Amino acid sequence: MMRIQIVSDLHLDAWHRDGKGLPFERSDIHPESKVLLLAGGLSENLTQLRHWLSDLLTDRPRLAVIVVPGVREHTGFSLPALDVLYADMVRLPGKLVMPGQRGMYLLRVPSLDLRVLSCTLWSNLPTEKDAGYSKLAEFLPDVAGKDGRPLESREISAAHQEQVAWLDEMLSNPFPGKTVVVTHHAPSFKSMEARGKAGARRYEQCTDLETWMSGYAPDVWVHGLVPKPVQYTIGNTLVVSNPCGDPGNPMRRKDYRHFFIDL
Repeated sequence: MMRIQIVSDLHLDAWHRDGKGLPFERSDIHPESKVLLLAGGLSENLTQLRHWLSDLLTDRPRLAVIVVPGVREHTGFSLPALDVLYADMVRLPGKLVMPGQRGMYLLRVPSLDLRVLSCTLWSNLPTEKDAGYSKLAEFLPDVAGKDGRPLESREISAAHQEQVAWLDEMLSNPFPGKTVVVTHHAPSFKSMEARGKAGARRYEQCTDLETWMSGYAPDVWVHGLVPKPVQYTIGNTLVVSNPCGDPGNPMRRKDYRHFFIDL
């Protein structure tokens, strides 16, 4: 059995401002966890994030850790600058892995017979000609586009298409063990259906990859970004999310610290 621990959207910066301590610490890592997946939304303060990650791994040097950058980590930076943004994160002690080139990373753990594919994913946003596009005018206002100008929806969609193409390439390669995909954005609108969120704004957090996913059938798809936990299946793939969220969010559940899947 391989125990994988999952949490997302810890919003460390918000907890720090609120003065309520950290929402996830070393003691929260289950002693039987072999892998820790942090599916984005961790902090917009990258110095804080680095220190927190270093402390988290102090007693668990053999723990495999995947950290996926989400919207929060991109705040104040340029979308094309992802490679530079996370250059120092891969030098942390232990098996901590931040995304590689263009924000995508493949991790193989031979001892666990596991491969993990990680990327932010972003969303395939409506274009200027689509109904509801105007509602996305303020989407990601703190993330810059190329050359520092305001980010355009087509750039987000282009990043989405590039990352899906990379996932397509990776999943096309046969692998005898278990495959887990980790993203910040959700791969299905089902992750938002419990909230009844409709219209163009749902694209900010989700994208529709259900048919595509069924063709490859990874064992598990872990995501963040949505404010409530989800667990459902698409074909043979288990889709899960275990968010923490801001300390004052009324939808935040209290038992996010100990969420696992066993493969």
